[in-house]
Amino acid sequence: MEKYLQENEWNSIAKFLAKETDIEEEGKLKVWIKSDPQNQEEFEAIRKTWEKCKDVERKIDLDENFAKIKEKIAQKQQSPYLSLHEPKGLRIHRNTMIRIAAAVVLLLGIWFLLRQHSSDEKLLSFSTDEQKSVFNLPDGSTVHLNKFSKIEYPPVFGNKNRNVKLSGEAWFEVKADKNSPFMIEASQGKIQVLGTSFEVMAYPDSSNIQVVVASGLVELKNILEQIVLLDPGMRGTIDKKNNSINKSVNKDLNYLFWRTGKLVFKDTPLSEVVEVLKKNYEVEISFGDATISQLKLTATFDNQSIESIIEVIVNIFSLKSKNSGNVIELWK
Repeated sequence: MEKYLQENEWNSIAKFLAKETDIEEEGKLKVWIKSDPQNQEEFEAIRKTWEKCKDVERKIDLDENFAKIKEKIAQKQQSPYLSLHEPKGLRIHRNTMIRIAAAVVLLLGIWFLLRQHSSDEKLLSFSTDEQKSVFNLPDGSTVHLNKFSKIEYPPVFGNKNRNVKLSGEAWFEVKADKNSPFMIEASQGKIQVLGTSFEVMAYPDSSNIQVVVASGLVELKNILEQIVLLDPGMRGTIDKKNNSINKSVNKDLNYLFWRTGKLVFKDTPLSEVVEVLKKNYEVEISFGDATISQLKLTATFDNQSIESIIEVIVNIFSLKSKNSGNVIELWK
């Protein structure tokens, strides 16, 4: 259960973080922290929040701003009963209290924003094992998720961005929204678009991240903030070992076989055909004669079994075949 701090507790923590506590006050705070594990948890969370605010503090000169405020008060001070020439001790006390009050306000504001952000970041996830799946994201974009893949996304996208996380392989058809970029975090790469269709392959055990674009413009970025822009028909690759990034013309006609079930070969050497079949049908294929690998195949296969494809190849080139379990051998 979340603990709500009392005003005096906020004040004590704020004074401590602002380095305005005396020995007695610091002692009382430590006793309060140790009295309840939840107090310890809340204090640590607030302390970490305070540390994250260092950059903000550097950008804002509190002393300078306080001086300006005091000057304006002095200019508007009309009452003869109130004097700006206060005793030194009182001025120090007032300065201290204002700084502590500012710390409290800063803590409350940032703590609320971080809690709100944390709530917003609760992601939904969808994963596949040996079955592929198709579903829609909250903005209406369509995702085709390949086997053994996972996507994470918020219940509702924000007005200025649409962020998701991908592990595995997916085909995206992103709904156009020029005011809200669509961002995919994939291991050591980020992909950003406005509205387009493309494939992302980012399996954890793969040595690279690949993006192939079918329509629209896609931005691919590595962890070094290097960027390549990909037009339709282009492939972008990030090498996860050395973080290099490059783009090239996509020459793989069958990169979407897992989604469409369609294979296209145009004057393709059988050595390359076999590699495609081994990858997509999870079989082993060998040649009894090395010359077979140089034969070139032109054919299209639409949702056909591996047995059917091998039969076509055998008939076209007058070959013989033998299937032993998951191993297929071809010879003349």
